[in-house]
Amino acid sequence: MRSVRGAAAERAPLWRLLGLSPARETDGLRDGAWVLGLAHGAASAEVTVQGPIELAEVSPADLLQRPPALVLANNDLIFGFVRCARELVVLFDIPTLVALAA
Repeated sequence: MRSVRGAAAERAPLWRLLGLSPARETDGLRDGAWVLGLAHGAASAEVTVQGPIELAEVSPADLLQRPPALVLANNDLIFGFVRCARELVVLFDIPTLVALAA
């Protein structure tokens, strides 16, 4: 991840890249939307995400496998999950996310 800043309307929303419908409260940009600047090699992209953002370091030992029943339009985008406190957190494949958002 390259940067985190307040949202801009022209950035691709993450829900669209995942092939999901927006939640009611995420229709349009509202307070709580952020732009994530991502980079992989020479490629970079920005995506809009809704809600609070926390950054945490995780190790390979923390990785939980993606359930086989979880099928998304862009299935290669998610490679696993981790538990942070009581939350289940999704892990995105940054090279795939950059390619989709660029």
